[in-house]
Amino acid sequence: IMAITVSSTYPATDTTAGEKERGTLETLLTFPIKSRDIILGKFLGVSISSIITGMISLILTIISLYIANNSFELYKDVNLMLPVSAYIFVSIIVAYSLLISGLCIAIASKAKTFKEAQSALTPLTFITFFPGMIALIMNIKLTPVLSLIPFLNYNLIFQDIINNKYDIVNILCMFISTVVVIGIVLKIIIKQYKSERVLFE
Repeated sequence: IMAITVSSTYPATDTTAGEKERGTLETLLTFPIKSRDIILGKFLGVSISSIITGMISLILTIISLYIANNSFELYKDVNLMLPVSAYIFVSIIVAYSLLISGLCIAIASKAKTFKEAQSALTPLTFITFFPGMIALIMNIKLTPVLSLIPFLNYNLIFQDIINNKYDIVNILCMFISTVVVIGIVLKIIIKQYKSERVLFE
């Protein structure tokens, strides 16, 4: 979660506040391109960067566990490998990447400079894993209602999958929540760019 979040913040900052600071955003908006298409292009670009980071993290995790399982006497009687259900991570990584990319673009779009956008996005890095830490400490179990709460749902679902105790209903609720949040965020950003207020704030 942390790796995906960090990999979203930099491209989101550069394609919004960075373009504004360089003066290229104003030029881009003069082209005969719908603001919706510009936002979707930025959104997909940032999302692809996040998805690649998430996939690399998952692959490195599997490789690390395999090496540890076969190279150290300490783990010879312990199976460190992720359960087969853990490969659901792939779809969840994609969903989380889309969510965090939209939020990063929405926040960075309000900033006037690259540095200001970075400062605004820093708290988001902590917000992404903080609910999971609290849930772990308080031993909170995932329910369909909690599955609708952004960030908390991803942390709890990751824990459930690793423990091979996930519920498909909770995962479906998480996907529904993610789609709704992404839709709202994209609508807000598109409206903002359409009015061109982003250039003059």
